[in-house]
Amino acid sequence: MAPLELNTEKINLARDILNETDGNFISALAGYYYLVKQNKYPCDFSQEEKQLRINQSLKDYEQGKGINQSELYNRHPEWK
Repeated sequence: MAPLELNTEKINLARDILNETDGNFISALAGYYYLVKQNKYPCDFSQEEKQLRINQSLKDYEQGKGINQSELYNRHPEWK
C-alpha cells in the first residue's frame, strides 16, 4: 500500500472509530486490535491445520457424531 493510501485508510478508520457511540463495540474493537497487534489472532490455523480439522469433522459426521441444528436450538433456545 502506498504511503498516501495508507494515510487515507488510517484517517478513515480513525474517523469511523471516533464517530462510534457503542461502548461495547469500542471495547471489543480495542481487544481485537491488541490481539492482532501481538499476532495472537483469535483463530489463526495454518492450511494444514484447517484441512486436518475439516477431515476430522467429516469423519465425525460419517460416524454419526454431533447434533443437528434443531437439537442445538433445543439445547440453547436463546440462539434461535
